[in-house]
Amino acid sequence: MALDKDFRRQEKSARSVAKPNCTIFCPRLQSQHKEQPMADEEMRMELERLRSENAALKHVSAKGLSLKVSEKGALSVYGLGRFPVTLYKEQWVKLLAMAEEIKVFLKANDSQLKAKD
Repeated sequence: MALDKDFRRQEKSARSVAKPNCTIFCPRLQSQHKEQPMADEEMRMELERLRSENAALKHVSAKGLSLKVSEKGALSVYGLGRFPVTLYKEQWVKLLAMAEEIKVFLKANDSQLKAKD
């Protein structure tokens, strides 16, 4: 009996916060929020849009690296790894001033450093 009350309470709270685009796991509530199927023409247009977006993203990543100014005014380099490398202007100036030193260090420590494929 107590379990039934808990289930009803959870169902009631889920119903009060449920939104049409969210996934609802209760079958009774889920039937109330079924999505309308897309028309064939809409589906083709969406597919074409996604294909062109995908091609554009592949084209950008094929270039290799890209630069962007972040929301906070820092320079972000994309394409080196999973996340961008973001530094402020004065940090980039310091790092670039050490470019030769970094190259020498890389060469001297080549056997200890790993290369990412």
